[in-house]
Amino acid sequence: MNIKRSLIFLSMIALIRPVLGLAEIKKEYYTNGRVKAEWNYNNGMLEGISKKYYEDGKLQYESFYKKGKQEGMTKEYYKSGKIKGEVNFKAGVLEGVSKKYYENGELKKEVIFRNGKPEGLSKGYYVSGKLEEEIIYKDGKPEGIVKEYYESGKLMGEEKYINGQQEGVDKEYYENGKLKAARNYKNDKQEGITKLYFESGELMAEANFNNEKLDGVCKTYYLNGKIQFLDTYQNGLRIKRKTYDEEGKLQSDQDYPSAK
Repeated sequence: MNIKRSLIFLSMIALIRPVLGLAEIKKEYYTNGRVKAEWNYNNGMLEGISKKYYEDGKLQYESFYKKGKQEGMTKEYYKSGKIKGEVNFKAGVLEGVSKKYYENGELKKEVIFRNGKPEGLSKGYYVSGKLEEEIIYKDGKPEGIVKEYYESGKLMGEEKYINGQQEGVDKEYYENGKLKAARNYKNDKQEGITKLYFESGELMAEANFNNEKLDGVCKTYYLNGKIQFLDTYQNGLRIKRKTYDEEGKLQSDQDYPSAK
């Protein structure tokens, strides 16, 4: 009778061991003895809650795992205990809304993920809560018009993207609404004429780019509209400069032979 009971008990242990015997908790420590991180494992894979801590013992990060893959909400915290960020996982892949916060609790950035890639409208905010940027993503790449704003709400700049590559005119504005810069892009590279403006609206400089390198004549102006510098570039290198005073008189004419 005792032998039969022993055999039954041993059989039960054999059944339980794959579940209990391979479950373990791993910990990493700071030099001060406090726990730095702890992970739960089952059958050699991360399972359940994993946590990381600041050196003072406060929670820094927590994530849930299922069969070795992140699942559900992962959260990160400031030392103050305030939430710093939260992202959602599905079978180890980013899915749904991801948020980052300032320490004062204001939302810093919000991005939607689909199958691990940003998708749709993403927004960034100033610490005051005012809108800072708007980006539309398609299959993980910027698509359409990207806009940046001053904290006052005025438009700071706008860029156009097609399939993740910058195309067309990139415009930058002063807070008073006047155009600050206009740059041309082709296949994600600066190409063609770029113009810079004073805040009053007068032209400050104009230059030509070829494959993202300055090429040809570049003009820099005084506020009164007179040319200050007349530079000649070749493959990104300046080979000649003429300097003028505010009356338009030539002050110097210099070649740069080492750049040729």
